Amino acid sequence: MNSVSSFEPTKMIETRRCVIRKFERSDLDALFLVLNDPDVMEYIEEPFSYEKTQKFLEENGLVDPARVYAVELKESKELIGHVIFHQYENESYEVGWILSKDSGVRASRMKLQSSN
Repeated sequence: MNSVSSFEPTKMIETRRCVIRKFERSDLDALFLVLNDPDVMEYIEEPFSYEKTQKFLEENGLVDPARVYAVELKESKELIGHVIFHQYENESYEVGWILSKDSGVRASRMKLQSSN
């Protein structure tokens, strides 16, 4: 088993400005504000209803292992979106992010290395 397939953060991951952590039920309202925004969802899919956001959170963020992780601003602890990381098929992984347009956080370069 390679190290990527066993990825499951037990602690928060911190960047200079953000914290990536497991979702909690209390994140639902803030997540809805991001996923319901037509500008944020323009190139992804239709904006989420509250019910669809709740189902998404329950099926992807509150499961073990999680498929998505909460992203919050370190200073204010405001939830600004989520990162996606999970095995997609045999040897492939889905990696992505959806962030609030008002978060002030831009996507950074990401380097992924294979152990093969």
